[in-house]
Amino acid sequence: MEVVKIVEKKKNGKAKKVNRGNNNSRPSLSRQVLRVNNALAEEKKTRSFVKEAIRSSGIPMHTKRDTQLLAALTMPKDYIVPRLGLSLGSDPTAIASPWTRCEMAFPAGLMPPEMSASALQLYAFRDVLRNHLFPMPIITGATYSATPTLVWANGELTYPKFGSPGGLTYVSGDQLYGATLFPGRFGPSDPIRGFLLTAGQTMTFDVSAAEPSLPAATTAHFVVVVADAEGWEKVVEFGYVKGTSSATFTFTAPYTGYYAFTVRTTGLPGLPSSVTLPLPISIVVKAAPASTCWAQRAIPGFSDVASFVDAIRLTGLSLMYTNTSAPLNRQGQIVGCQLPKGSYFLDHTNFGKVASYKKSVTRDIVDGAYGFLKPTSVDDFKMRIFELPFTQVDGSVGEENVFNIYPDSDYLCLIANVTNPAGQNGYCTVGTGLEYSTLNQWIEVKPGVINEEEVDRVMQALAKVPQWHTNDLHWDDIWGWIKNTASNIWQGFKEVAPIAAAAAPLLL
Repeated sequence: MEVVKIVEKKKNGKAKKVNRGNNNSRPSLSRQVLRVNNALAEEKKTRSFVKEAIRSSGIPMHTKRDTQLLAALTMPKDYIVPRLGLSLGSDPTAIASPWTRCEMAFPAGLMPPEMSASALQLYAFRDVLRNHLFPMPIITGATYSATPTLVWANGELTYPKFGSPGGLTYVSGDQLYGATLFPGRFGPSDPIRGFLLTAGQTMTFDVSAAEPSLPAATTAHFVVVVADAEGWEKVVEFGYVKGTSSATFTFTAPYTGYYAFTVRTTGLPGLPSSVTLPLPISIVVKAAPASTCWAQRAIPGFSDVASFVDAIRLTGLSLMYTNTSAPLNRQGQIVGCQLPKGSYFLDHTNFGKVASYKKSVTRDIVDGAYGFLKPTSVDDFKMRIFELPFTQVDGSVGEENVFNIYPDSDYLCLIANVTNPAGQNGYCTVGTGLEYSTLNQWIEVKPGVINEEEVDRVMQALAKVPQWHTNDLHWDDIWGWIKNTASNIWQGFKEVAPIAAAAAPLLL
């Protein structure tokens, strides 16, 4: 970045005051230069440390494939994703770099206790169905619904099957969850499907469509459960008796979490326990106006491609927050941290708590923040199948989409703390780099070329790359780090770069 040198004009040997305009409208030029100099000094110090660390490690970086993978991991939104091969899977794959920009509004109105009017929490996961999370104020309300098939079994605990696309679909109001709210589970053996509800949101169950077909003595117990560290815990139970109780009931989430339900049916006369009775049930989830709820979003465009995508590998993931308020109003800080796999995002919503973590980085809100997810092992590059088969009541095979509530890979967290409401304007950008397998004849697929040795070499080098940057300098930071730390691979970067380095800041 070019630093402007300030020279005071002189007249008759005396210093002449330079009129820089109203100091209340923006910081003085000298203060801006000081801030830039401090930032550059900090980055220079970091790069010097990293340079020495790389030298002492003896890690060689010398091929174009090395640099292509390193670029895709650090800036997945802006670089072509390389195809991995050999032990990581050698089937031909297609590649994509989907990204999204979301306008951000700080929590307002009725909000759950884990939120604050002065804090904006952002999370990005190495996940297709739950790609990113953030608070979203509800203006007109939000309604999502599904009509799963419930197999009513005499005396047995049963679970609803949601089929494709596998979740609650948008009906009306604000698109809190995008096109679809996908369900989560605890693992491959878990038959329960839970949906994210913010404290105060409602879920309505309606069995009126099934009632005419049920025997007169049917009794059903609807048990609502919530995910916690130990598994699914019972929250409340609704009793339904045909002809004597309402066929519709509403549950209000007492606190934020992933909620699901199970059903145990008794009193189906004349039916042995081995006989099932397939009958429908409808579910509607709503968020009230003038409240703030957690928005869970899938990778952009996933609903359009899910039918022909078989397995997906997320190579890179980045998260950036940009504050667009007037400079004078940008009063606050932003903290970034890579959170460990297996942890619950609701345990990391407090700014002060996250800022105290050893791996966290805190900067002034005026600079924003950009971070990328660092892989911790080659397991992070495994192909994942989100669309799962199940046997439907008519014997045919259906499909559903589901993710793991407790992630099996690290994820990114950014929390912006801005006390001045006039300084809370901004947006976030989530970038992903991925490759996927498909049988669709219209999509070009190629075999992977990067081998295990190259992946291991890049991961060693990536461990040394600074992870968090100011959002307007992250291109310069990462490119500068490469030039200063590994000049022998700079030529390779110029070859795989989709644009010239000089033009990079223009894309922000």
